[in-house]
Amino acid sequence: MGQGDTILICSPQAFHSFPNTTHEMFNITFHTTVAVTTKLALPMPPKPILPVETGAQAQQEEQSSGMTIFFSLLVLGECAFCPSLLIIFESVLERVKQDIG
Repeated sequence: MGQGDTILICSPQAFHSFPNTTHEMFNITFHTTVAVTTKLALPMPPKPILPVETGAQAQQEEQSSGMTIFFSLLVLGECAFCPSLLIIFESVLERVKQDIG
């Protein structure tokens, strides 16, 4: 349905049942409104162009980055391994003390 469409409502049986009588019809008009919103978008600033590193400088930076990751994982592994060793040796020492005593 579009804006300003008119619909007539009446039962079809009324026309066939009583042909000589007047029939009451309802006149209904629908009005539709459409809301349109717009949003202004600000242009994004262009990304800066970074210099491409090649050769020895890129290789040195990649090696340094790899060593940093390796060292971090090594420290993390020691932090997980040392407490477990302490728990194991503590239980072993308790058994030794019970055997001696």
